[in-house]
Amino acid sequence: MRIDKRIIFTMDWWLFTFFLGAILSLFLPIVPALFQLFLLLLIAIVLYYFKISRFTSGLFFGACWILAFAGGYFYQIELSDLSRQVADAIKNRQAIVVKGNVVSLQANQYRHLPALDNIAATTSVKNTKVKFNFEITDINDQVLNTPILARLNWNKPLFNVHQGQVLKLNVKLKPAHGLRNVGAFSYKRWLISKDIAFTGYVSNKVHKPKADSASEQTQQKRLLNTHHTTQFIQQSKKEHSQYANEVLVHKPSLRQQLFNHYQGMLNALNDETTFQFAPLLLALTFGERSTLTTEQWQTLQQSGIGHLIAISGLHIGLVASASYFIFLLFFRSVVVLPVNIQTINARYVAIIFSLLCALFYCFLAGFSIPTMRALVMLSMYWLFRLLGLKVTAKRIILLTIFIIILLEPLSVLTMSFWLSLYAVTCLFIITWRFKYYLISGNYLIRFLKGLVVVQLSLTLLLLPITALFFQQVSLVAIAANLIAIPWMSVISIPLALFSIIALPFSEWLAQSLMSIQLSTTAMLWSIIEGLVSYSWSVLVISSSQLYWLLLLYLVSVILLIFPNVGKFLNYYLFQHFNILSQLSSFSRLRALSLTFFAAFILLGGQLSLSASKQKINDNFATRQAWQLVVQDVGQGLSLLLIKEKNALLYDTGASYPSGFNMADSVTLPVLKNKGISALDWVVLSHSDNYHAGSFSQLSSQIKINNLLTNVSLTTTDIQRQPCVQGNHFIWQGLTVTSLWPSKEWLSEQKAAKKQKNNDSCVLLISDGYHKLLLTADISTKIEHELLRLYPRLDADVLVVPHHGSKTSSSKKFIKQLAPEFALISAGYLNRWSMPVPEVLKKYHLFKTTVVNTADVGAIVVNFKGEQLHLESYRDSLRPFWFLN
Repeated sequence: MRIDKRIIFTMDWWLFTFFLGAILSLFLPIVPALFQLFLLLLIAIVLYYFKISRFTSGLFFGACWILAFAGGYFYQIELSDLSRQVADAIKNRQAIVVKGNVVSLQANQYRHLPALDNIAATTSVKNTKVKFNFEITDINDQVLNTPILARLNWNKPLFNVHQGQVLKLNVKLKPAHGLRNVGAFSYKRWLISKDIAFTGYVSNKVHKPKADSASEQTQQKRLLNTHHTTQFIQQSKKEHSQYANEVLVHKPSLRQQLFNHYQGMLNALNDETTFQFAPLLLALTFGERSTLTTEQWQTLQQSGIGHLIAISGLHIGLVASASYFIFLLFFRSVVVLPVNIQTINARYVAIIFSLLCALFYCFLAGFSIPTMRALVMLSMYWLFRLLGLKVTAKRIILLTIFIIILLEPLSVLTMSFWLSLYAVTCLFIITWRFKYYLISGNYLIRFLKGLVVVQLSLTLLLLPITALFFQQVSLVAIAANLIAIPWMSVISIPLALFSIIALPFSEWLAQSLMSIQLSTTAMLWSIIEGLVSYSWSVLVISSSQLYWLLLLYLVSVILLIFPNVGKFLNYYLFQHFNILSQLSSFSRLRALSLTFFAAFILLGGQLSLSASKQKINDNFATRQAWQLVVQDVGQGLSLLLIKEKNALLYDTGASYPSGFNMADSVTLPVLKNKGISALDWVVLSHSDNYHAGSFSQLSSQIKINNLLTNVSLTTTDIQRQPCVQGNHFIWQGLTVTSLWPSKEWLSEQKAAKKQKNNDSCVLLISDGYHKLLLTADISTKIEHELLRLYPRLDADVLVVPHHGSKTSSSKKFIKQLAPEFALISAGYLNRWSMPVPEVLKKYHLFKTTVVNTADVGAIVVNFKGEQLHLESYRDSLRPFWFLN
């Protein structure tokens, strides 16, 4: 079948511009209004109508498609029936009653609890916490026009939650929101990509309507009348059930039932040594990674094999190809077949069987976006084979992208979308460039050459995007993947899938396969742990070092796509200097080797420059400049002072019983992004969890040279000083002075077992031009005391006391300081409603610019001589609609 090349070229170009338009739509600060989107669609239609502009019409179609779905997402948050009721509930501090379906798979996190399918729905599971996606269909007995997805937490659930259940829950919701810090994970982007419009938690409290005294007397009279007793009891039950959490439909989904049975059999295994790898088995079979431990995640990231436990194209392709060849082998080996079956082309049946197997694996993985991409690409490949069409790899990639964007437009926000797209593109480029080299030799030689060349090239080409997303590069990734890819492809993944297939027929066989799979995984894991145990196994990449990697990437692409350039450089570097001359017969391999040689030169040079005392500060124009970063840590406080890659941290933010803490989520990623490997000073203002809760996690992962605090700590290996009025020290040319607490105050408060807000360490930081005042949680009482002690106290930048509480920020204090900027660190829609409106009015009265992290995310103030410049995550650092 022949197709006009001009039509194919037009289609390819249109698909490319559609994808390009989808990308460009992500750079807008806000989603355009409906009328503007309609105009954009009209422009696209007009451009498509005229042949001369048809090429570029895809640009507007792609942008319009993404923005239309983004507009629908924000409509759920701002204008839907649910959004209005959520706003009223937040204002009145009340919970709401919702009905809906559990749509996410639920795993048993604890081995020694009974299997989920063996626990009654009414059984209470104490001391546990579950997270699940909940599709809300009703709110306060009002049916929604369109179901809305919410992400819910439930501490100590009253019953087990299963995918597929219909529940009635008492919940407190907020619009989707996340912490916003440069270099840290964007929870808001993840929520948008999953189409989750609200987050919240399930409340176990039963809120009964308050009855007045007259109604209570009436109810008591009813109790005396036997005629009304039954009616009163029924009414009381109805009022109670209106606010209680309950299961309306108990039956879990088929996927959840399979998972429960499989995990129950897995929990019954007696080998404690290999059972620790059960989370890896669940990830390979059902795509369920919530049971992976923190240590396992770290090992996967440091070794660069995390992609192997995320069901994606590799896994779907392996299942599809294996099932195809197994079926052909079986079909052709069976001699006794009816005549009409023998006449059927075996390849057609094998292709259908291959697609069914791939479809079943996608079903087990919950039809996640990576599996959908693989399934779409596989379906197109088989379709073109059946139709006898010769389709280039470029067209398959473009068509796959187009279909995925049509089906899941917001998937362009996910990291996996870009990683898989980039990896597949690199694979096609590598196989095209090394085609003749890879097809020579016997099967074993071809396999080994393909494994080594492809892995080397992929690792190199993925360096920039890996550093961009994870801020680190694994130096053992090549060795780890060379071992893990064939191991998992031949042993781990087949054993995992065969254990599922055997489950309906023989539980003994399924458990035996599980046990073998866990044992082989334990062997592989010991090798991987050995690789990552070296101190040099991971190279942390700062934002400045990322530019060097981008340069390296461009060199790599040029050498791969334009081999003549490689030949020219090879002559001078390999032949003239006799370096690696044994590779002279393989020009492309020499080009690849040259690339790695350049990689070590560039990275080594960058690291040596970073270690030098004469390094150039890439964030500031002069050595006199310094920076204040008010990190977005929700309801809490954590401030970073940065000067020439040196840092002082004031408070650490909170830590929660679930394990979530601001050190791991915010501070450490931000420091990594800025290339800071140690903290000169850490100041803990007082012992409140929202200020000092993450100190233990922080101190265990980064070097701290000095500690300034009055908080009682068990840490003894850090040089420590008390925060006492009058003390001061010089840090990087800045004068840091302790204004509070006084020795007398500390003596009076010594008997108290827990520090109070007024014990906060107040610091004044000056560079000779500007003053910065850090006040933590002091009240108006201490504010007046500071004014008495320092009658001429002033500040250009003030971190507002106690997050804008009504107990702080007196008019006299604000008038005396006369700050240009007042910075507030507060949580989004926090339960204390901080900052309170009265406090904001006070600052506005004195013409002070107030900036709140809950509104704009992280705040950055740049001090440079006499200049003072403020930036925020929302307005200047990351001004994109999907991040704010």
